[in-house]
Amino acid sequence: MPERMAAGDAAMIPLAQAALSEAEGRLAPAGPTDFRRELTACLMLCAPAGMAEEDRREWLIAAWGTLQGIPADLLAAGAQAARRRCTHPSQIVPAILETAEPLWRIRRADRQRVTGALARMRGPARPAEPRCTPAQARRIIEALGLDVPAPGARPPRPSVPDWLRERIAAAATPETNTAIPNEDQ
Repeated sequence: MPERMAAGDAAMIPLAQAALSEAEGRLAPAGPTDFRRELTACLMLCAPAGMAEEDRREWLIAAWGTLQGIPADLLAAGAQAARRRCTHPSQIVPAILETAEPLWRIRRADRQRVTGALARMRGPARPAEPRCTPAQARRIIEALGLDVPAPGARPPRPSVPDWLRERIAAAATPETNTAIPNEDQ
């Protein structure tokens, strides 16, 4: 729908603004609490026994930086997939991205389409096609020598040539001849 919107569709602007607000809401990045909860749970399940606290902290900072901007629901879905299949911390971030990236890409494309449609709606309206006035139309008709009846007048009925009228009259029987209009009567 939004990609078909054109300049001057001002009545559709509120709808497009609501769609843009929804699209931006679906792209709201996860907060620190979301990252801490999801990444720590993943790391706890697959961190090697010998991984020091400092190494865990560095890993969390690197993972957070790599996943910066991801929406909270996509982070949660990706982290859930990572907890199911990852056996080493180096597998966690790729597993999260593999799960989240397709939906994240679709959401960004949706926002881009709505933003483009909104820009087209707010753009300059297309100018109305110039049309001639009735007086100009009469002058054009006269200049071209066209025989056009005046507005509201009935066009004249085409006259039947005499030779055709005679043929029809000769071929018709007296019973059917009454159906043919006779201008003389």
